[in-house]
Amino acid sequence: MARWWSGVFVVALLAVGAVTSSCGTGIGGDNSSPTAPTSQTVPNLTGTWTGTTFSNSTGLTFSAGVTFFQTGSALSGTWYAGGGTTGGTISGTVNSSGGVSFTTTPSNPLTCPLSVTAIVAGSTLGGTWATTGCTEAITGTLSLTKGGGGVPPTTAWSRTGTGATIMDLPTRITHIRIEGEYNGQQVMNFIVWCGSGDDLGGLLVNEILGTHSGYSTTYSGIHSALRSYSTAGQPCGELEVTYSSGLQWSITETAPRSGLSETAPRSGLSPAATTGSLAGDVDAVQRLRRQATTTRE
Repeated sequence: MARWWSGVFVVALLAVGAVTSSCGTGIGGDNSSPTAPTSQTVPNLTGTWTGTTFSNSTGLTFSAGVTFFQTGSALSGTWYAGGGTTGGTISGTVNSSGGVSFTTTPSNPLTCPLSVTAIVAGSTLGGTWATTGCTEAITGTLSLTKGGGGVPPTTAWSRTGTGATIMDLPTRITHIRIEGEYNGQQVMNFIVWCGSGDDLGGLLVNEILGTHSGYSTTYSGIHSALRSYSTAGQPCGELEVTYSSGLQWSITETAPRSGLSETAPRSGLSPAATTGSLAGDVDAVQRLRRQATTTRE
């Protein structure tokens, strides 16, 4: 009897050992460790990306660029647009699928911040943008190449002068700051037109400046550089300063002001110059030309 129980005991031990061995090694007896998932590499955006941006609201294309600094998936850096007149810093992320998202913080607090969503593929980056925190929603697209497009401009377009003149205005410019000063006797009318000659696109400035009591000797305002008459929304292309004899002026490319209307022209010495009709304005400027010799820059 003792031998029978002994044999059973030995068989039982062998059975338990077999089950234990199977549980410890897994199915098929493979005792290798599970394979860790392969981590995907995040694209490296570090460097300067330059190209163009398109505004859906104006239908115009401007130069643009971003310099990225990257730590892991986090992005920081600087940006510019519109010939270098608008810019600031950026903050965002890039993922392993090439998805890029960042927001801009403009150096000019009156300029709208942007939210950018894009895809990077090799040395190209393209996507869309939209203004944030502004009264007017503006959208557009962005197309950049790493290292492409050259170095962004360091200075804005600008012109200065005295009296009447006609000047070319680069079509990429959408907004300009116009300033004038007159310290002569009594007063002088300061008039600036979008366009020139018979191709007037709108009245930008019509101010009375001077030392006479009740008048200011200086003027400064930000204006749209897009036409408001025929072919409305298209670039001015030219600017014409009329009358303004002895009056010093400066016109400089600038960024639009967020949430604020453009500076509107106010009535000056010539009532016909502010009639609001194209025919009346053309007649007015022709009369003003007879009072001042115009030169072209």
